[in-house]
Amino acid sequence: MRYVIGVLSLMSLVGCNASDLNTSQGSTTMSTLAAPSDTNGGQDSDAASDSNQNQESTATMKHFVYVANRDSNTISQFEIDSSDGHLIPIVGHENIATGVNPKLMRIHPTMPYLFVACNAETKIWVYQINETTGALSLYDNQNIVVDKVPGGMGISADGVYFYVTTSFNTSKNWKFAFNNNNPIPDFLGNTAMSGLDLLNYTQRTVGDYKYKTVQGWNEVQQLNSSNQVMTSQPTGSAPVSIEVR
Repeated sequence: MRYVIGVLSLMSLVGCNASDLNTSQGSTTMSTLAAPSDTNGGQDSDAASDSNQNQESTATMKHFVYVANRDSNTISQFEIDSSDGHLIPIVGHENIATGVNPKLMRIHPTMPYLFVACNAETKIWVYQINETTGALSLYDNQNIVVDKVPGGMGISADGVYFYVTTSFNTSKNWKFAFNNNNPIPDFLGNTAMSGLDLLNYTQRTVGDYKYKTVQGWNEVQQLNSSNQVMTSQPTGSAPVSIEVR
């Protein structure tokens, strides 16, 4: 793990601008992490900005970070240390295999499942999240079928609807519905774009801590906004997206 004091010097090394590393507006203490907030990032953009910071205290909840590695076809798995926010690889489950060129990830808001769309495949990979350890296990990779080259993916805030848009048909969503707590949703048909957040995330915020993927260094960085200390953990090759539970 590399420790770097002074954010400006690190930003100059990685070539990111100040908006890439805006400090969090969270007010949680060092020992208590807040629930993760969404951080909007363009589908191929490395410059994400914070929005909708959730200040809910979750002192008894563990948080986990998942990073999709496009070129190594894996997901790196980490637990967030509640004492200082740094990332700890989940021992024995540091990486899990995916389909070819994973890019888009979403975690269901009420069920412990991670959904992964791969650029070179037409089927969505579904992983179950162990809520104690955070480790992923493959649940299904055959039954959610979409068009070629998934370009956007989202789940409605109430956890009912699942949407995927593809580069081959950017004007429509593939719409699904979850029923009876089944993580494999039923296909409802193609619908017009609805304004739902389908973006790919390269950055996420949890309380005072910001987590950001850096493809050029094959790592995920963590910025502690309270003391401006940045640390990093290695990932697989070409980390392109990040999710937090």
